[in-house]
Amino acid sequence: TVIMSFLELLKETVLNIEQQKYIDRISTSANKLKRLIDDSLAFVSAETGLTKISKQKVSSKELLNALVE
Repeated sequence: TVIMSFLELLKETVLNIEQQKYIDRISTSANKLKRLIDDSLAFVSAETGLTKISKQKVSSKELLNALVE
């Protein structure tokens, strides 16, 4: 998240088109890496029994609305 914060600061500076493309690529890669790490940690937690799953009633309409937002 530190790298992503620095990227946000860089985006606020004056950049030429080539620099902006590099920042966008780095930002996209950083977000993908963060998701991969988060997913890996969630998987490990589930595999080791650290995550508890419980049944809950969910409104499909509310769920879809939340996904759209």
